[in-house]
Parts: sequence; structure tokens; C-alpha cells
Amino acid sequence: MVEAGETLFSTGVPVNRSLFLLALRRGLRPGLIVAALTLAGALLLTGGAGSGLEVGGEDGARIERGLARQAMWTALCLLVAPAIAIAAAREVGRWRAGEAAWLAARAAPPRVIVGSTWLGLTAGAGLAALALILSAEAAAGGAAAGVPLRAAGVLRTEMLEAPVTPGTLSWSCPAPAQLAPASRARLALAVWARGGPAAQIALAVERAGGGGRTTLERRLARAAIVDIELPRGAGDFLFTLEHRGEGAAVVLEQGALTLLVPVASERLASVELALRLLLALASWTAVGLGFGAWMSAPGAALVLAGAQALVWLAAGPAGPWFPASDLGAALAWTGAGIVPPTLTPAAWLGTAGWVAAGLVIARLGLVRGWGAA
Repeated sequence: MVEAGETLFSTGVPVNRSLFLLALRRGLRPGLIVAALTLAGALLLTGGAGSGLEVGGEDGARIERGLARQAMWTALCLLVAPAIAIAAAREVGRWRAGEAAWLAARAAPPRVIVGSTWLGLTAGAGLAALALILSAEAAAGGAAAGVPLRAAGVLRTEMLEAPVTPGTLSWSCPAPAQLAPASRARLALAVWARGGPAAQIALAVERAGGGGRTTLERRLARAAIVDIELPRGAGDFLFTLEHRGEGAAVVLEQGALTLLVPVASERLASVELALRLLLALASWTAVGLGFGAWMSAPGAALVLAGAQALVWLAAGPAGPWFPASDLGAALAWTGAGIVPPTLTPAAWLGTAGWVAAGLVIARLGLVRGWGAA
């Protein structure tokens, strides 16, 4: 075994290399990765990730590729991520069961022991994520036609939830300060079969201060996503949604208007999901080590699972400060063939806070255990 005075691969970081590698092996579970790939294949074959929306053409091809990525990452989240978090919760119990005497006799202080273990578990998570990135991109296949797009936030509108019966609905919303060419607005529309099985709509968008105008027409028979290219120009966006003739009622819900901007590659979806999952696992492993230092591993795992469930149920109020608070939304965007939004600085700061808190709690628990011994 290597003593505490060593650093991690000559980086200057005080880490016990043997503890790091041990935690890396415990966190990286090849069997779970194989199981995740199997589950992803089952999701793809059964079509369980389907959107149920009316799409076609380039959008249909993009969604087909997005569903392959979504299946892979859903499998990773369901299998590999919980296993790594549980491994962290069990680590301190293992030390107490048979490794505490050796650790206490060494020069390594508690902070080095805890930090080395956390780094190893997080590195294992990173390798697992890398394996799934490669698998997801292999399943998605080659590049699709069209411009790859990223969700860049909800366009703020004055519109309220309102059905569009034969007639016209108009609203405006502020335009971004910088609008990249080929940017789009995405509308989520629902169809109510009141006056008929389908609806014929015409959508137009122009700029209040002058510029171009974009229009499109669609016949909708069920829920649909409609993308329209945003014109260049000055001033706010002015939208007009016209329902032509008798037929089903069309509903445009509040907040259902999203800005999509072009990006270099749709493969960035896997990168965004990997970053979210790595930040979440970095937090979960640190907090798991902390809880595991004060309670049993099953109890720590249950607390972790319950806390994460609460975060997902209250994703809006929780905000980006909590681990994986927007992971579900990012998976949904990926399944729709869209690159998820970039992570905010709050997500990185929140992860740093959870990691620091978890490691401090773990260190205090380790010191308490040694004192009791």
C-alpha cells in the first residue's frame, strides 16, 4: 500500500493512490454497464421512449436518433448511477468492518482517506459515463440531415393558455439580444376533437420593428410540435396562430414556446447528459460517504434515494442547486432530438457545495469512529 505523502499522479493533490484505485474498481462495475446496455436495447426494441407527437421529415429522423440516445442514458441513470451511489454509502462500513485498523495505523489523515475514496468513486462514474457516451452515439448512428439544435430557454410571452377555435390568436414576446441564423421557435400544440378529428392551422412570425416574416401551414390530428424559423430584424417577435375552418380545437399552453438555436453537432446531447450525470454522481458519492459514516449503508442509500425523489418532484422550486434537478428535462429534450440547454453556473456551484458538505460529514464520522475505537 502507498502512504499518504504521495500525490495523485504527480498532480500535487494529496491522495492515497491505493485508496483511489480501490475506490475506482469498486465504483466501476462492468457487469452493470452490460446490464445498462441490455436495458437500453430493450427500450429501443419496445419503443418505450416514443414521444407520441406528430412529426415527420427531418424532425422525424432527428427524433429517431434522439430516442436512441435517450434509451442509453435512461438505462445508465436507472442502473449504473444508483449502484455507484450505493457503493459510496457502503464504503465507510467496509472500513469499520475490516479496514479501519490499517487506515488508522497509517500516516494518511482522514481528509486524505475520504478525498481519495471520493475521487476514485467519481472517476469510476466518469469511465462508466464515457462507455455509455460511446454506446449511445454508436446506437444513434451517423449524422442526420438538417441543422442540429439546442434548447436555449422558454421565450417569455404575454400569452395565457387559450384554445384556438376557428379564428386567430396573436401574441408577442421579446427577442434575444443576439439571434443566430436558423434559430427556431418550437410550439407544443394539443388538439381537442370537438368540431372534427383534425385542425388546419397557419402560423406566422414577424418582427415588430421590421424585417422578415416566416409562415407555415399544418394539418394536425393529434398533439404536435411545430418549429418555425425566426426572422431576423428589429423589435419583439409577433406571433399569429390562425385556425382555418371548422375542425378540432387547438390549444397552445402557457410556456409552450421554446427558443432553439443551432449548434455544431447533435452529439453534444450526450455531452450535456454526461456532464449532468457526473455532477450528480460527484454529489451523490460525497453525500453517500457522509451519510454512510453516521448510519448503515441501507439507511444512507434510502436517504439518498428519498432526497433525490423529492428534488425531482419539486424540480422547479429546487432549481439548479440540487443534484440532477433537470436531468429528466434533459432526457426529454434528447428524446425529442434536441441538445439540452447548457448547464448554468449555479449547477457547478451547487455541486461544489454538496461535495464539500458530504466530505466534511464523512471526515467527521471517520474521526468519531476512530475515537470510539
